[in-house]
Amino acid sequence: MTTVRRVVLLLLVSAALQGCGLWAKITGAEKHAQEQAQQLIALQQQCQRYADGYAGRILETVAPLVKQAGDADVVNQLLSWEISQLNSVYTIATGPSPVVC
Repeated sequence: MTTVRRVVLLLLVSAALQGCGLWAKITGAEKHAQEQAQQLIALQQQCQRYADGYAGRILETVAPLVKQAGDADVVNQLLSWEISQLNSVYTIATGPSPVVC
C-alpha cells in the first residue's frame, strides 16, 4: 500500500511542477488564447488599413484646396487641420488595444 501512496504522491508532485501550462493544454485554454491573439492581430491590421484609406482621402481632398487658396492663413489652417486628422487617425489605429480602435 505504501508503494501506491508513493506513486500517487509522485504523480501529484510532478503535476504541481508542471504548473498551469499542463492544465492549459488539457483544457484547451492555450489554443483558445492563441486563436484570440490571432483575432486581435487581424483586428489591428483592419484598423490600420482603415487609417491608411482615411489618410489618403484627407490628402486627396486637402491638396487641391491648398493649391486654390490664395491666402497664407487659409493654407496654414488647411495644413494644420490635415496634420491633426492624420495624427489622430494613426494614433488611434496604432494604439495598444485594437478593440478600442
